[in-house]
Amino acid sequence: GGGVDELCAAVRAVAEAEVEELVCEDGGEAKARGNAAFNKGTYQEAIEHYSVALLLYPEWAIVYSNRSCSRLKLLQLDEALDDAEKGVFYKREWWKAHMRLGEAWAARGHHERALQALSDARDRVSGDDERRSLPQIRALIRVSEDALAAQHREEFRRGE
Repeated sequence: GGGVDELCAAVRAVAEAEVEELVCEDGGEAKARGNAAFNKGTYQEAIEHYSVALLLYPEWAIVYSNRSCSRLKLLQLDEALDDAEKGVFYKREWWKAHMRLGEAWAARGHHERALQALSDARDRVSGDDERRSLPQIRALIRVSEDALAAQHREEFRRGE
């Protein structure tokens, strides 16, 4: 049994170190760590930090949006959609929450739903800072429109 006990102690020490690294003073610090990890391309680490922030502030739409984007990068499509939906739920008027929802629907191949969410995002943009995002939203809309048109052509070709 000594080997198993030593292994368990080692695993416990690693887990405690990881938990201690994630624990921070407030949700803002966890969000900042998540953003830093995202910017480095370490998306799983970003998800872990965003999850800590959401434990502290479970209605933080911006963090749901950020975690959704991280999950999209890792092709965790169901989880990305769930986070995007929560972002819209908690901050319905925020254009970026709707944009993330559109991206998540598009990634899952639901282009009609993606178009609705992206149109909602476009319609909520206001102010000069946000207007800089309109080209990105319009590009996403075009991609979903093209994908939907291709899907309809394929259905027509198959006689559906």
